[in-house]
Amino acid sequence: ASPRIRIMAISLAAVTVMSIARIWADNDDLTSSGTIGVALRTAAPIGLAGLSGLVAERSGTINIGIEGMMVMGTIFAGWWGWEYGPWMALLGGMIGGMIGGLVMSVATTTFGVNHIVAGVAINLIAPGIARFMASELFVDAQGGSVTTSPGNRGDIGEFTVPVLSGGDLFGWQSPDILGRLEDTGWFMIADAAGFAKGMTTQVTWDVVITIGLFFGIAYLLWHMRLGLRLRFAGERPSAADSLGVSVHKMRYIGMAMSGALAGMGGAVLVLFSNRYQENQVAGRGFLGLATMIFGNWMPAGTAIGAGLFGYAQGITSVSYTHLRAHETQEVISYAVFCLK
Repeated sequence: ASPRIRIMAISLAAVTVMSIARIWADNDDLTSSGTIGVALRTAAPIGLAGLSGLVAERSGTINIGIEGMMVMGTIFAGWWGWEYGPWMALLGGMIGGMIGGLVMSVATTTFGVNHIVAGVAINLIAPGIARFMASELFVDAQGGSVTTSPGNRGDIGEFTVPVLSGGDLFGWQSPDILGRLEDTGWFMIADAAGFAKGMTTQVTWDVVITIGLFFGIAYLLWHMRLGLRLRFAGERPSAADSLGVSVHKMRYIGMAMSGALAGMGGAVLVLFSNRYQENQVAGRGFLGLATMIFGNWMPAGTAIGAGLFGYAQGITSVSYTHLRAHETQEVISYAVFCLK
């Protein structure tokens, strides 16, 4: 069977199993749009960490330093978000992570330091750098301290798909078709609608960009000349060198991209909580490595792995919040609290 048919079959089986579980447990939260929405938000930084490791390893570097690069992304995103706004927070996070990636590439590619040793060093050094930067940047600012930045200037905004999920269309409040189907409780149909509505309702723009990056990285690595050279440098460096492709250059480019993706993952965390906070990454870089391995070093598999971690957090957050109130906004608020 073709990969598309296998993916469709697996998706259908997953929806069937979840629908049966929802009915058997009498718990609509298992497939509700609120759960999926929280899962998507939680999965985004983990998925970016997974993409970071994927690009690095495809170009020939084992990037154990993703956690540290995400930390660098958080401190830069907190700084630039406070000074210039959320979009600059994203850019700042990417630059912070890229600095970490290039430092690691200098150690591994130029000086031949063991990749594991260099990655562990980045993970150990980055929190110290972040704390020093916070002490210099935030201590004297209103709302800031050595462990937290002042709040970001504004928010990045969100998007709801019109007609399907009730988003605005040129000022007109469109119908919420998926929401109505979800409310029916019909076997499989309501569950599929809940999944789709969660993926298309109040999705912040940084998460939209994250989803786009999975498609972009897949296209880059398998359909563009630069991607072919990156994979060549990682899989057959002697052959790449014999064809005039600079392996060192490709590995530098790969680590710069890897660092930028990890740093963006840190920036997404900052945008979720509206500020930088110490220990904000909390192991998500290592979870990203796990999703990459789970996904067999492929973007689609990495996305599925990140989604599983996100779903686990989502169902926990929704179930906890429903003990207090049955409102989506509280679900999202609790999820943001978990991400801080």
